Amino acid sequence: MNTENNDLNNQRIETSQILIEKNSIQFNRTTLQISSIAQISLHTPPSKSMTKPIIAFIIFLFLIKNLTIISILGLVVSGAIIYQIKKANDSRGEDMYIHLNSGNRYIIACAEPQFANYIREVIEYCINNTNGERIVINMDQCDISNSPIMFGNNNGVEYGN
Repeated sequence: MNTENNDLNNQRIETSQILIEKNSIQFNRTTLQISSIAQISLHTPPSKSMTKPIIAFIIFLFLIKNLTIISILGLVVSGAIIYQIKKANDSRGEDMYIHLNSGNRYIIACAEPQFANYIREVIEYCINNTNGERIVINMDQCDISNSPIMFGNNNGVEYGN
């Protein structure tokens, strides 16, 4: 899945795979030259606000004596919205910001914060060293094959299970 902002200087990318080979990083339909990366940083995405659903929940709670059926329906709907926002906020993951020398910035979503740090370390290694291997980062499975850095079993990342 590829989600990109209209602003070319700040593109948010959701990808299932990142490929690092020689002096390039490839994801979706984008290729970056490793030497053009100025900075890589990790940030937790901002949480979604629950203010409006909580206000609606409180209003429906006060109206329960006068408009019972509508209030109960409003309480259920606003409660479900609050639950969904809470669930989304708890599973925000981590965003990896790749800042280029040109001023452009790519934001790659990663479900697991620890795995995002592993990816950052692999890219950092490739920036500082000559990389002759083809490194495949599977974002869905949280797996790095052919990693130049030992994170887990057999020079790959086995995260979670």
